[in-house]
Amino acid sequence: MRPILILASAFIATSFGLPSARAAAGGKDRTEGLIAAFKKVKTEGGKLVKQEKAANDRAFAELDDYFDFTTLTSKPIEPLADKLTPEEATRFKAKFRELIRLIAYANAGTAFRKAKLTLEPEVKKAARVAVPVKLRLEEDDLDLTVEFHWETVKGAWRIVDVLFDGDSLLKDYQNQIGKIVTKSGVPGLFKSLDNRRAELEKGQ
Repeated sequence: MRPILILASAFIATSFGLPSARAAAGGKDRTEGLIAAFKKVKTEGGKLVKQEKAANDRAFAELDDYFDFTTLTSKPIEPLADKLTPEEATRFKAKFRELIRLIAYANAGTAFRKAKLTLEPEVKKAARVAVPVKLRLEEDDLDLTVEFHWETVKGAWRIVDVLFDGDSLLKDYQNQIGKIVTKSGVPGLFKSLDNRRAELEKGQ
């Protein structure tokens, strides 16, 4: 499967009805911040020394603020609402959230550090703002357009989907998860999640 200024701004927004700094920032500004945060994630060599792990923890915490994990973990199992109990759905969301963080943060960090980037103008799509980013990876001779979809969630623009050359990541998640459940049932789904987590931990 595939600091204090912010808090102060949020307080002022609550007190006087002004938008917080994160909410006021456009999708393109948030995308630039997201990419800068991705670049802080260290993956070189597979093994990280203590200081690098601490830096990664800080980078992960920063990145978490850019994502609407409620949407990213619930949409993939919407078609399976009749197959998962509420307890299983809750357990899936927790496990899937951690996999998204472990896989996406590291992979995106590597890609954005290597690639030549061009941010395109943001496009409004109903309640969403889409920001396309063109990537050129010379060593792989690869051109890719990554389109971040943002919505205002809990007072800030947060990612609710990502498109790769037009293909929705959430749709891909839905398809993969649906296939696993069709073939191996819900126990097979959790086994796949646990196996993937074990692979990632072994790689570290």
